[in-house]
Amino acid sequence: MATKSISKNVKFSSKNDGYRLIDALEKSEKSTGFKREISKPCKELRGKEIKDLQDRF
Repeated sequence: MATKSISKNVKFSSKNDGYRLIDALEKSEKSTGFKREISKPCKELRGKEIKDLQDRF
């Protein structure tokens, strides 16, 4: 999902915004992330289940 959205056109209101984006992308490339342990059970939702979940809010 995130890979497709990054290929869209991005408009910056200032030159500094562009530098901040590049800096964040470079830092994220170096980051290995953190392992998280999920304490509550989870399941993958698809189609109608996602719609039903959204309708509750």
